[in-house]
Formats: sequence, C-alpha cells, structure tokens
Amino acid sequence: MSSGKQILLSILKDLSQNSLSKLNKESTENVKAGFLLHGSSAKHMWPIVEKLSWKQIMQVDQQEDGDPNKLIKKGIGIKQCLISDLFDTLWEENEIPNSVMERFPSITKEEFNAGMTAIKLLLTSVEWHTTLNEIEYDGKLDEAEKNKMIDVCKRKLIEFRIDPEDYS
Repeated sequence: MSSGKQILLSILKDLSQNSLSKLNKESTENVKAGFLLHGSSAKHMWPIVEKLSWKQIMQVDQQEDGDPNKLIKKGIGIKQCLISDLFDTLWEENEIPNSVMERFPSITKEEFNAGMTAIKLLLTSVEWHTTLNEIEYDGKLDEAEKNKMIDVCKRKLIEFRIDPEDYS
C-alpha cells in the first residue's frame, strides 16, 4: 500500500520535472488529493486544500542591457503567487520571530537562517523553472552522475569542515 507522502511526492515529481506539465484542472486536483492523502483528510483541511493549485507565473526582470529576462515558474500556489514566493516574503524580515524564540530559546540566527534556507530549497525543489529545463532533462536522472555529484559534495563538506575559508 502506498503512503500519502509517497503519492504526494510522486505527483510533485511528475509535475515539477516536466516542462510540458499541464496547467489544467487534473494537475491541480492531483496536487490537492496528494495533500489530503499526506496531510490529513480531516474536515478542517478541505477548505485549506481548496485554496491551492498547480499554477504558472511569469516574472519579467530587466537585464543590464535593457532586454527583458523572462522566468517561467510552475509550482504549488495560491491565487496570487507560488508558495515559495509567499515564503520569501515572510522571511524577508531576516529576524527570528518571537514565537520561534519562545519555543526554541537557544536558537541562533545562523541556525534559524539555515532552517529557513532548507525550507526554501524544499519548496523550490518541487517547482519547475525555465532556468532548470536544460539540466533536468524532463525528470530523467542519471544514477551514476547523481552518485558522482553526491560524492564530490561529501568530499567538499569534509574539506569545508577542515578549513571553512579555503575548501574549493
């Protein structure tokens, strides 16, 4: 039997690693069902999940040469934005909220920022971005390359722990 977490992760993997993922009612309904299966299907969750969707947004920034730089992102969103953008806005204050300090009185600013960075990376890991399309190959993962990249990072972590100023 599959767990709700397995189902949700499978849905998000399929949608976030495919440039052709459809922005249709079925995609959104699958995401909602995945959240209900993983989180809870208790009565209070239905109106919460109903506010979520699989959506696409386009951000346009000006490059230094004046040309527009278009970034298309697809991910879990609410009416106005993707939840990763909502999280960014919440985190902008860069201060540890009082509620966090009350619950975890010994947390440092560095630990708080590390935790917030991890949350941001988790949120964006289930999004699709035009900038990642060339390297993600529509979700095809080369296991040998994955293991090689993990090994390189683990070696660099050891070097970083020995000399945080010169680990390259």
